[in-house]
Amino acid sequence: MCQSLKLPEFCHLGFPSKSRKDIGTSSVSVFSCRAFTLIELLIVIAIIAILLSILAPALKNAREHAKRVQCMTHYRQWGTAANLYGADQKDCLPYFAERQSWDSDDTPWFYVLYPYVGGYSNSGTHLGPNNEFDEDEAWNAEIRKCPSSTPKQECYVGAHFGAIYADRTFPKAPFYYHHNLGNETTPVKISNVKTPEESLIFVESCWYLVYSPAIWRIDSDRDEDGFFDTNSSMPDTPNHMYNTAMPRIHNDGCNVTLLDGHAEWISFYNLFASDQRFGLPEHPFWKFTY
Repeated sequence: MCQSLKLPEFCHLGFPSKSRKDIGTSSVSVFSCRAFTLIELLIVIAIIAILLSILAPALKNAREHAKRVQCMTHYRQWGTAANLYGADQKDCLPYFAERQSWDSDDTPWFYVLYPYVGGYSNSGTHLGPNNEFDEDEAWNAEIRKCPSSTPKQECYVGAHFGAIYADRTFPKAPFYYHHNLGNETTPVKISNVKTPEESLIFVESCWYLVYSPAIWRIDSDRDEDGFFDTNSSMPDTPNHMYNTAMPRIHNDGCNVTLLDGHAEWISFYNLFASDQRFGLPEHPFWKFTY
């Protein structure tokens, strides 16, 4: 007859055998466990909150730095595009647009250069039924938008827009109309620019141009910080502040492209420094030497 095999009482997986009395009165437990007190939990939460408050600004700055670097890459590409266009067009930059009236024959600069940054070639009609730009590929291209742009603060690559002297030989900025007030102008020849490494061609803008401070002088303080920042003839709207530039989009500065093709970040206070008496820009980037 088979009998059941009984293990010795109180022998469990190699632990020393104890009597019932020993187990009942022992003050030491092999698997002891104690819960956190409320004070300890509050201390842990406070430490985590302090660490997050220290790390949050650093993480924000790191994200903004990454956006600024990505944006600068776009500006280098537009600089390369302008010089490639010049190589194809007898050393000339494109016009800002064909004529000031903005009729259906106009071809703005970013449509002309778009094929050189990987876009399509387009020379047709670009205006909508109300004489505004169509929201097509070139206008909304990611390479034309700043990565720091938001729906409330849109930012794009803007051309350094200006005019040309009456004799049509010495432009004050690299981009202007082909037909302006009944006069036909000639485009800028890249090789005639004396300091291409200091001649600004593109800058961050709320639209697609920035009015050159060499013409529309910086003679009013729109943001009321004690520093002249906008031409007084500009409409009193947020989009026209800083002559339609967005010079504070990246840590109180912005990216710019120079005619030699290189791009760099520059602080707002350096770029918009002006003669407080006459409003003329002091930074050499605005002084287009031809």
